[in-house]
Amino acid sequence: MGNTAQQCAAFLIACSEDQTPAGTDKPITRLRERVAAHLLLWAEDRNDMADRRASATRALSILAEALPASMRADIFERLMALHQYPGEHPTDAFERRTQHPLSRFKINTGGDWRLPAEALHAAAVFATTTEQATRVEQNLVPQLTQPEQKRGHGWLQARTVLALNHLAPAQTALIATHPSPFLRQTSVICWSRAADRDPNLAHLFVRDRNTGVRHNLAHTLAELTPDERLEYQAIIELRTDNSARVRQAAAQIP
Repeated sequence: MGNTAQQCAAFLIACSEDQTPAGTDKPITRLRERVAAHLLLWAEDRNDMADRRASATRALSILAEALPASMRADIFERLMALHQYPGEHPTDAFERRTQHPLSRFKINTGGDWRLPAEALHAAAVFATTTEQATRVEQNLVPQLTQPEQKRGHGWLQARTVLALNHLAPAQTALIATHPSPFLRQTSVICWSRAADRDPNLAHLFVRDRNTGVRHNLAHTLAELTPDERLEYQAIIELRTDNSARVRQAAAQIP
């Protein structure tokens, strides 16, 4: 229960490549592969609850960068299949029934949406080719056209967009006005990394009601070259922003 699986994955990533776990003669790389295989089987196990399977899926995504290419390709395909057909444990079905308006009590761990969302995010992390990234994007974009209905869903979608951005640049114009503040904050980051930035989006970001969006914009403009910054009048507004956090970030702009 909880985030134990994610902590274990993080510990394995933190270990150096030349370390050998106590009680075994196998290198840390082999242990990572074994743990990843176990987490994948756990995520696919329909005899377990969706909430626990979602936690295993997130832990699996932590190990992605440390796994060999062949293993990543296989895991990617299985994660995409998991996203499409997550399955349902009897406990998950019972939880879903309690969401009925006439139910006398409600149980909501978020497993019904979280497992497929975590699987799609993990697939984005495991993607290594443009073709794989495009497949993930094709599943994600229809979801982005809908307002955030589940708490935390927008945050996970934002992380998925960010994971894909280096292979399939995000459609910043689509998410710059999204109802979820997490997606709008991510749109600033993706906009800053784009080869051709639309200056008009800076005017949109600087007027965003979310402090995080304006804060990200200030950091982005601070990293631009002097010649690039000349066309952004948004800098003046950031320096007089209502938020002290934003003004502090804007103060770093030369």
